[in-house]
Amino acid sequence: KERTNKKKEHSKKMEAGDFQERVVGEIVNSLGVLNLYMGHKMRLFEKMNQAGGPVDAAELANRAETSERYMKEWLECCAVHGYIKREEDGKFSLPAGHATVLLDRDSPFYTAAHTCWLPSCAKVVTEGHLENAWRTGAGVEYKHYGEDCLEAIGDGNRPMYVNEYVSEWIPKLPEIEAKLKSGEGKVLDFACGIGHSAIELSKGFEKIQVDGYDIDIPSYQRAQKNLEGQSDDVKSKVAFHQNLEDAGIDDGTYDLVTLFECLHDLPHPKEVLQKCKALAKPDSGVIFIADERICENLTEMTPTDPQGRVGSFSENEHNFLGRLNYSFSTLHCLPAVVAQSTTSAAIGTAIRPSQVEHYVKEAGFSTCEVVHENDFFRFWKCKP
Repeated sequence: KERTNKKKEHSKKMEAGDFQERVVGEIVNSLGVLNLYMGHKMRLFEKMNQAGGPVDAAELANRAETSERYMKEWLECCAVHGYIKREEDGKFSLPAGHATVLLDRDSPFYTAAHTCWLPSCAKVVTEGHLENAWRTGAGVEYKHYGEDCLEAIGDGNRPMYVNEYVSEWIPKLPEIEAKLKSGEGKVLDFACGIGHSAIELSKGFEKIQVDGYDIDIPSYQRAQKNLEGQSDDVKSKVAFHQNLEDAGIDDGTYDLVTLFECLHDLPHPKEVLQKCKALAKPDSGVIFIADERICENLTEMTPTDPQGRVGSFSENEHNFLGRLNYSFSTLHCLPAVVAQSTTSAAIGTAIRPSQVEHYVKEAGFSTCEVVHENDFFRFWKCKP
């Protein structure tokens, strides 16, 4: 019995030690991401890359107009994290592949904008909004997440629109692709955010007309600003709106209505889908939904440890997507959607396929089928 008790105590200490190591590691990684964020926001990686070779603290401080002492500490911090490389002469360089991830906004590997999630979510924590929501059941208004949230979502998702939308997603809708190529296609980008999806779609088809719609004022304003920087051709094909009725848009107008990564953020998804259904052409229109590629069963997302220890995590994709989307949900998507209405559906980021199909069926669509998946999204084609 004594041996059994000692064995249990040893096992408990091992479990505590392993979990402590994991928690400490995640804290260190989070602090590292904040240093990536500072490098992104202050354009420090950009200044390093523009140097054309390794830099020291003095050179980076001169290029970025910053403090040499802080640049020394930041460069050394990024070096020990492995974000940049320390050369034999003591200077620091940005490896080419890392530069792609941090600086090339058109690359499918671009990820720097996602570092904005940490300060955005931390903002609602430190200001007390999230604790109040969790205690009372209230929500957190979207505005409290700040400008970093707009960048994290809009610029973070942009590489998919640049590299996949026209070449991979639209071909899953062959009749719509043919219509858009014919020069007759008209598209509504519902909940368009800061406008990248509408803009990139317009670049793929010669005579397309795309209306982007979003009720969030800062998102709408940034979409307009993003459009201003485009060619005259793009500007002639894209228009952004905050109110569809004021824009004179009638039911039965659109060949394609898209809802990209927004269904789980809608307080009343059935009513929105019904409106989208009405806006689409009754006989030939398509509603194209993209939302999180979450599996149906929570068990598949929960980590399994060979020794049965709670707190470890596995590298299977369901566990990764579960951790990713549930973390977004608790900190952002769920409180933000609850804040929109006292009768909110309160779906959250971890939306299941059955939930999507339930709301589509409730809205009265005749068909709904999954036509595509990528690393993060699942795509449904719905017919009125």
